[in-house]
Amino acid sequence: MFSFIIFDVCKTNKEGDILLIFITSQATKNMKRKINAKQLWELFSTMFVLNSCTFGGGFVIVSLMKKKFVDEKKWLEEDEMLDITAITQSSPGPLPVNASVIIGYRIAGIIGSLIAVLGTILPPMIIISLPQCQVMNSKKAKK
Repeated sequence: MFSFIIFDVCKTNKEGDILLIFITSQATKNMKRKINAKQLWELFSTMFVLNSCTFGGGFVIVSLMKKKFVDEKKWLEEDEMLDITAITQSSPGPLPVNASVIIGYRIAGIIGSLIAVLGTILPPMIIISLPQCQVMNSKKAKK
């Protein structure tokens, strides 16, 4: 099972605040992660390629992540990916970034989460920055 499961949304504390309770599965708590550079590189390069070659929005990228991480690499179970998709849809922010945070954490912990996010946000940043560099260079040439 996935590590985040919404257990009870309607609980209230003494002050009357609504509490959102997350419970973690025992399997995830006891999981020992063996992190190696090859796995981190594979995680980064997979996220980088998926996000640099995909057009159509977050749902397209998340479905390709499912194909890559569940079907091909077998790093995640299909139930976990469904949970990831549900959580990313309900979380604020871009779906691919939210999904990469959770997938990276599931695969290699906090460092995996950072590596996956880096692989997700670098392609759009590079694609957006290249025309800006061209504009800046042409303005300098005109002076």
